[in-house]
Amino acid sequence: MRWGLVPSWAETLSAGYNMINARSESIADKPSFRFSLISKRCVVLADGYYEWKTLAPKVKEPYWIHTAGEHVFTMAGIWAENRKIPNSQSPDVPIRSVSIATIAANEDVAEIHDRMPAIKTSETQIANWLNPALSNADGIPNLLEQLQSSVGVLQFRQVSTLVNRATNEGPEILEPLS
Repeated sequence: MRWGLVPSWAETLSAGYNMINARSESIADKPSFRFSLISKRCVVLADGYYEWKTLAPKVKEPYWIHTAGEHVFTMAGIWAENRKIPNSQSPDVPIRSVSIATIAANEDVAEIHDRMPAIKTSETQIANWLNPALSNADGIPNLLEQLQSSVGVLQFRQVSTLVNRATNEGPEILEPLS
């Protein structure tokens, strides 16, 4: 999947589609997200994510946000399939893309950032998010309730600014700063 939702009706990738996050407050209202919320929900696996704490203009500290024990967790997501835009890698395959649903940060991470992914940590939470019975407009209020995340699940640690460059890889970028 391509990171950043490309709606099914988009006719070009150069139209500025960089929708990596779908805010819970507007996911049901925006045409780019509404159809996917109703009929194309998914979960995205992760063992953590990065967020930057703003200290001053142009001064940010990177943090690695994860569960205790750094276990894999899921984030509520939506996806889309676009058949209008030619797929340069595989002309016969539609472009499939994904976005993460985000919510206002809970007390786990609020001191780092004001937003966070909608985390799903149990099979029940995942099943409720993916429930096909909610695949119509009447299910939207229930789906929006499913976006809330449990408190006490996430931890964080400050990490090196090596994470600020996508070309940097390796375990050292996750090492805590002392």
